[in-house]
Amino acid sequence: MLLLGAMAILTGAQTTTAFGGPPRPPRFPPTGGNAYFGPDEGRGDGADDDGNSFGNAKSSVLMCAVVARPSQGQDDTCIQTLTDTTASKTLLQVRGGGIADTMSRKRNDLATGLKDAIDDTLSYWGGALDFLDTRFLPGGRTRQREKAEARSAKASATAASRQAKGRGPKTNRKQGRLTKEEKKAEKLAGTVIVKSVSAPNSTVLPTAALADAGRQSGLVGGKFVPETVQHCAAQVDQWYRRAGYLANSVTGATLDADAGVAKLEVDEATVSSQPVDIVCVKEVAIDDRTGETMSPSAMRRKLMLEGGADSDGSVSFNTTIVETKGKTKPAAIAAAMNLRPGEPFKFDPPRWSNRIESASSGEGIFSRVWNLAPVRAPDGSVQLRVVATEAPARNLEYGVTKSLYNDIWEGEVGFSHGNLFGSGERLDLMARRGTREPHPSFNAKFTGNALTPESAYDLEAFSEYIGVTGHEGGASSRRGLTVRFPRLLSRRIRGSASMEKTAARTAAGEHDHLIHSNFDIGPYYQKLPSNGRSSVQATANIGGKLDLSKMQKGIADTPRALTPYSSYAATTRQIIPLGSSPTAANKSPITLALQHRGTASTSELPQHEALAIGFAARVRGYSPRMNGPLSSSVVGTAEIRIPVTLPANSLVNDGSVVIFSDWMAASRWTIRDIKNKVKSKTARSSASAPLLSKPMRKASAGIGLRSVLQGIPVKVDFTITDDGKIGANMALGMDFNVNQRM
Repeated sequence: MLLLGAMAILTGAQTTTAFGGPPRPPRFPPTGGNAYFGPDEGRGDGADDDGNSFGNAKSSVLMCAVVARPSQGQDDTCIQTLTDTTASKTLLQVRGGGIADTMSRKRNDLATGLKDAIDDTLSYWGGALDFLDTRFLPGGRTRQREKAEARSAKASATAASRQAKGRGPKTNRKQGRLTKEEKKAEKLAGTVIVKSVSAPNSTVLPTAALADAGRQSGLVGGKFVPETVQHCAAQVDQWYRRAGYLANSVTGATLDADAGVAKLEVDEATVSSQPVDIVCVKEVAIDDRTGETMSPSAMRRKLMLEGGADSDGSVSFNTTIVETKGKTKPAAIAAAMNLRPGEPFKFDPPRWSNRIESASSGEGIFSRVWNLAPVRAPDGSVQLRVVATEAPARNLEYGVTKSLYNDIWEGEVGFSHGNLFGSGERLDLMARRGTREPHPSFNAKFTGNALTPESAYDLEAFSEYIGVTGHEGGASSRRGLTVRFPRLLSRRIRGSASMEKTAARTAAGEHDHLIHSNFDIGPYYQKLPSNGRSSVQATANIGGKLDLSKMQKGIADTPRALTPYSSYAATTRQIIPLGSSPTAANKSPITLALQHRGTASTSELPQHEALAIGFAARVRGYSPRMNGPLSSSVVGTAEIRIPVTLPANSLVNDGSVVIFSDWMAASRWTIRDIKNKVKSKTARSSASAPLLSKPMRKASAGIGLRSVLQGIPVKVDFTITDDGKIGANMALGMDFNVNQRM
């Protein structure tokens, strides 16, 4: 017995319950193809084509820091999947050692059993002598600590040496035998109560998530056994997936028996030095007879001409994708997805769908994404690989619109390029002209950083005709430059700065030089009872008229030469359902729609801005030209919208009947006699010095029809005004609404 004790001392049986180095993490992506995740086909769980979990996540959910031991001839870097039904029958490896399912299954011969008995005896007496040395002999604790450190350093050096040689961790493979350290770990793991869970090598796991995983799995407050550790690892992996860390997984666990802490080892991927790789492809059709490839539209026409259509008139053919040259820059996609080299890899689905893959709204740079997969680089970092078809960047449009300043219908034609330099930059060119306008209007707008809204901007140059018949002295044209910031301070606060020159239709040909800034706030949304919704938004225009004749000393005279002005507006909208749909559950119900708008301005507001306020104060049944330039106004609208279902046809869609009432109260500006102004030595601008007139009021009521004719929304209103006039009006466009998803 003394001999056995001496042997135990010489062997230095280990008493710590912290296991050895972590097992090798699973391969990523799994052999046989890239993993896929993204909006296509509703798959956001990161499953492979064969249904396996993204990144071999099932294999990374380890039981008690365990991985399946490779079978004969199997590559030791491959990880077998552990399931609840096979775990009890699988030979498990705990951080370099093995836990026997039952002792009798692994020791079938007398020689092996005798050696194991000797090992157990050595381990027992070695532990007993270590205990006596620690408790009663001088310097015992120090000696045991030094022994443990020496053993740990030796084990680390051995593991590093084997790894440098391309070999896996050393294990005892003969008959699945356990080492002395593993036997101690197995015994202690079944007796220690776990108090908390930690992940020392994690940079993204919050403490609260680990605590929740420990409680839900039963590991905290329970024993450190394979079942609870596996459940805890699964909970942590689920948190990784929900948070967007799709390449992360739990790879192992150790137990600090003294502190009662279960320490999870995790594999957390970082972004590669080249975060995104884009493979641009296009879809082509294949002629089954000749093998010729062509565009799907050309193949469709060919089959129709050759009589290859099906009985229902449709045609079917095979397609494939071929690589093509693209324009989109990977760095722009990386910036839009917030993927920075060296930082944790995180995929944000809302960012992808709202910023990149939004071609359905006409603003996306990809029309279709065929594959979206993270790929492991040789250094272990992750790169996002995108296989996609770019959306058509160039677009030509034409149509009609109504001028904001003179209420004249104008024909317009526009050209746009949605990906000018490969980073989502947008260029819009627009030309329009009315039948009574002496010259056309032009707009050119460039949008930069479109994929990153927080730093996007618009730069617009314009030359517009804004003359108004019946308002002598009004400005006839404006030219200038505007810079807009869609997110000035936050997502709901937008701003712009403009410099412009207005020309007045007077004998003297006078001009105003204007500098002003606009701020748009909102809209802010709120839910109302009965599934109602409400919104509010506001606009502020602050600027000044610049008298260049007073700027004799240059910019220093700007305060003296500047005459300030401002205008303000606020709009509220409410949509309130009045009941369920009278026809079908999927149809819109009868609704009450309310809109109110208030506008105010200072006395020095430029004439064309006052005219814009007048045209915005519309009351159906009256011509907006009758309002003239306004200084302030309050306009209200109430509508009851009744949906109408029409018989199925290809011409007109379902519509609605609208019963409405409009009202308006305003103060109107009048202009001094132009001849007196021209003779005056002090009054230089025809757009200044207005006189306030008496208030004006208008109201009307009526009924209207709404429908969509060949894709064009059409509105027809029949009205009666407060002075007894009956009229009808037709317009294009949709009624106001509150469309924010809440």
